[in-house]
Amino acid sequence: MSTLSKFPIYSLPIIVIRKVLKYMSLFELVSLSLCSCSSKKICKSVWTSIQCQTARHYYDFICLKRPYIFLRLDFYPFQKWKFNFDKLPKSKKKKNETSGYFSTISRNYISKKDKCESPTQKEGNCSDQLYFSSWTPDEQSFNKKYVTIGDFPPLRVFTMKIWSRSGKLFHDIKMWILYLSDLFNIQLYTISLGLDQLNSSDIQEIADLYTPRNEKETGIERMMLFKYNKKFQAEKKLIHSALRRINVTHELEIYLNPSSKFRFDFKNRQSKPMVLHLEYSKVIDINQVIEMDFQSIRLLRSKLKNYDFKLLIEKWRDGWTPKWTRLMIEFNEMLDIDSYIVGAVTEITDYRDRSVIDRNTPIHSYKFQDKQEYSFGTLIKNGYHIVRFDESVATVTVENNRIGWFDIQSNSSLSRFKALGLHPRTFYVSNDI
Repeated sequence: MSTLSKFPIYSLPIIVIRKVLKYMSLFELVSLSLCSCSSKKICKSVWTSIQCQTARHYYDFICLKRPYIFLRLDFYPFQKWKFNFDKLPKSKKKKNETSGYFSTISRNYISKKDKCESPTQKEGNCSDQLYFSSWTPDEQSFNKKYVTIGDFPPLRVFTMKIWSRSGKLFHDIKMWILYLSDLFNIQLYTISLGLDQLNSSDIQEIADLYTPRNEKETGIERMMLFKYNKKFQAEKKLIHSALRRINVTHELEIYLNPSSKFRFDFKNRQSKPMVLHLEYSKVIDINQVIEMDFQSIRLLRSKLKNYDFKLLIEKWRDGWTPKWTRLMIEFNEMLDIDSYIVGAVTEITDYRDRSVIDRNTPIHSYKFQDKQEYSFGTLIKNGYHIVRFDESVATVTVENNRIGWFDIQSNSSLSRFKALGLHPRTFYVSNDI
């Protein structure tokens, strides 16, 4: 039976078809794409025509006992599509429910002439392994606050359940990700590992599936390590297993609260992500900060104090240059940044204006205050540009008394310094210690 006979809409001109399909939801578009290769090609062309060239579209893959995928598309900024995955129970395998399987759709609607090769075929056909009990998604709305100017509508989340028939859950999810990546021309962005629900073999399987096998393949842009159970104490072996095995190219975020005896080992890791975020950094001392090899670092809820921040400034003025270029620390006491500065000081109004820095005078510190309005409130940063003997410039700032920033400015000929950093934690940190 041909695709045309099953879908009379395909007898219309392609321009008309695209106009009609633009009104379909994302799930409807996906379901239609599964019916045949010609359907998939049309759906791909529809998506290509509606997506913004500069927009960002990506997946978040959350790995738990019952993992799920979030699909986020900038074309729909206040909507998310969620695919929940689970192993198909034996009771359902025994029932005659084949109408929900990919394989049945393929047998009914794809003719021999219509067959095409997709990325999933190189890994094994996921269409034989996934079962959809319904294409009608559940819908939920969430009120979400944004650290920016303006009011926004609630976030709408549409959820669909997918069953793995093979029992190889992570493998089947990878096949589904490949299919959607091909359909929407987007890539997996984040892998989040719930360490209280995974074991070493799970992490090894995930690492094997997402490790680049050639130069064309890239690693995961962002990895998050977290836990649901607050009482769970992640084993050092489990955390370092994830760090060593999974290739992360951009950002590593760790939301675990380790015991005081725990020590992170960032030297023996699989990759060198640009950004490190530690939600709980009480086990990090100032010597580790000095040695860290990341471009940007965020250390929240640390035990570091005034003398640690002062030490960083003094070391930099003496000629030390860190491997990082931006550092944010939530300190364990209220900061007194004015006490760190020695010598003559000049006050400036525009902190980004590089021309105010006169490198030929004995003045090496330029004080400023920056005020910005956000939906969460007013943010005031007090800071200094510090010029050292080789004419390099570092910018140190304090906000909400306990958040300190240290930025190494580039030695470029640009007329403007880089913008100061911003993190939502600033609006939550308390001055009661």
